[in-house]
Amino acid sequence: MNKDHTAQLFQGADFPADVKPLSEEMGKALDVLKQSSINWTYISPAADFDHNAARTGKYVVAGEEFTTNDDGQSKISYEDYAIAMVDEIENAKHKNERISVRW
Repeated sequence: MNKDHTAQLFQGADFPADVKPLSEEMGKALDVLKQSSINWTYISPAADFDHNAARTGKYVVAGEEFTTNDDGQSKISYEDYAIAMVDEIENAKHKNERISVRW
């Protein structure tokens, strides 16, 4: 969430309680990956991971820090997230890194 990587989005006071347990466990999984010797890439969705949104065919790859678009939004559709994931599998541009994707 921040440039020092000392805070994660799910630790914020306004993070939705219904997805917080999953986010905490995924954070633990990321920690395990970072300490392993395997080849990995961890892809985080935007803050608004919208299953109803239409596919646009576009996305922005960001790093570990939380980012938004020019309108202050962090959003992506499930379909565009899947496209980003397949693109990373095919191109392997972010080995042993955590990235995030949003519109």
